[in-house]
Amino acid sequence: MTVSAEIDKTRQDKDVLADVQKVSHKPEGFPDDIPQDFQVRLSGKAKEIQENFGGVIFAFVLAIMLVYMIMAAQLSLFCSP
Repeated sequence: MTVSAEIDKTRQDKDVLADVQKVSHKPEGFPDDIPQDFQVRLSGKAKEIQENFGGVIFAFVLAIMLVYMIMAAQLSLFCSP
């Protein structure tokens, strides 16, 4: 089953995505006969937001490691550059 919606222009995409994830993890008010393997998959703009956020986190961690390695190499101290 596919569910789609038109997002109100006054709300930000990240807020709408957070609301969707909150509802999908705690399906209050859902019928009891929903199968155990029920899952929610995001697509479109929501999927792009999640993928981009993962890339940003990876780049940030990589940058911190690179700065640490450069400082440690220049100061010859690996414990506390």
